[in-house]
Amino acid sequence: MHVLTTEIDDGVAQMTVAFAEDDYMFEVTVEDGVALVDYEETRTWRGQIRVSDPGNDIYKALMTSDEMTAFLNKHSCDSVKRAPLTP
Repeated sequence: MHVLTTEIDDGVAQMTVAFAEDDYMFEVTVEDGVALVDYEETRTWRGQIRVSDPGNDIYKALMTSDEMTAFLNKHSCDSVKRAPLTP
């Protein structure tokens, strides 16, 4: 697994977990010292897009990655968690 980061704005980044044939894309935002991880979509190497929530192993890979640690340190975050689901 590889984790890639693109800073979109101050305190906002797009992070991608590349695993096998899939790229799991997340938006990470900072709110009150907490990094919130919001799942966006999964893209396959065949050009398909899925929006079903990935498994806990993908979230764990993202949240424990060196890229996430660097993001947390850069923005002085105390923790990281999944963003609440929006209807």
